[in-house]
Amino acid sequence: AYLMKQKFRENDVIARVGGDEFVLIVPESNPENTRKKLSEIKNMFRDYEWKITPLNPDVSPMQVSFTYEVVPVNDLTDLGKLIVLADKKMFARKERRKQYQ
Repeated sequence: AYLMKQKFRENDVIARVGGDEFVLIVPESNPENTRKKLSEIKNMFRDYEWKITPLNPDVSPMQVSFTYEVVPVNDLTDLGKLIVLADKKMFARKERRKQYQ
């Protein structure tokens, strides 16, 4: 959330909807600009030196990733439907990423 607050405007809404899931509402914005900002956050997230090591040496260090999806509002005004659509698109992106690892 901290990185998102740094990149987005004060009137944009950042809400935690799950343990590690957030919804970002960016009114009156261009989807491409939003994607660009999220890509920058993803790169910052990727480049951060995560110093998390397990207490048990038999356990692999924790892996951290950042996946996002942008869903323009257009004609959909039901927030629940928008979140479901974004979640489906984000899950599909995660699956595609796993195929190339």
